[in-house]
Amino acid sequence: MEEEPDRFEVEIRNKEKGVFVDVSPDRIVLGPRNSVKKIGEDDHVTVVMNGDRIDQAHRKVDGREVWHHTGEALQAHLDSLLANATEPADGSEFDAPDTYIISVKRAKLLFSVVTLPFSVFMTFFWRLFAHVEKSEDENRVDARIIFNQSRIQHLIQSAQSPLSLLARLAQKIPPAALLKPMTLIAKRVLVSPQKVQNLNEDLLFVISEERVGFISRSDGGDLKFTSVVPLFEAYERLNTSVPVSLDDIGNFGTESEIRVKGSRNPTSLA
Repeated sequence: MEEEPDRFEVEIRNKEKGVFVDVSPDRIVLGPRNSVKKIGEDDHVTVVMNGDRIDQAHRKVDGREVWHHTGEALQAHLDSLLANATEPADGSEFDAPDTYIISVKRAKLLFSVVTLPFSVFMTFFWRLFAHVEKSEDENRVDARIIFNQSRIQHLIQSAQSPLSLLARLAQKIPPAALLKPMTLIAKRVLVSPQKVQNLNEDLLFVISEERVGFISRSDGGDLKFTSVVPLFEAYERLNTSVPVSLDDIGNFGTESEIRVKGSRNPTSLA
């Protein structure tokens, strides 16, 4: 019988604010942490899992349940949201001026190539500007990944002069010199409107004056367009119904750290 993963918790925080995610085989708990929470206030979201699907989710504030949804209700709401944002489409509809169609598949491939040097830099960054304090026994590993703010500030100050010189050099590059690489990139990721009908095993992102969204094929093979506008509106509503956001971390980088508790090895980035 396959062994179930143990419980672990990840907390990202600076001096005053933070967020935590507590993960176990049957539930995920998400909430904020700051100095106020230490005197008894509690606000968190719990997602109860049943295998790979959500069984139910709820939010509680100081023991009082604010909202509660079953997994079936959440799935039905998501299906309804996507259905209302989606409509049948014809490839000719997107053959209009100022319309740009991007192959998501090609863009992902290009992005992975472009970000490869960044991945190498991040490995260097972790080793130079962060250190791990770890304690462990037979059943548990606790670790704190602490960022060295003085080293980060020194790097920023040291880089100001060469970056300023690089910016001045970049300003002297004639626009015509940038046209060729930009055209080359465009040819790799842009899709001609005439080829939309031939869409196969890909997802297209469309930007025009009237539409912003995705073109894909339905299960029946017909083209469909899904607008991102109602999806963003739903995301804004979601932000108001959960207790955490990126703002809860504050200015991450100033006296910041990542805390990991559990049996999994959290030091692979160190």
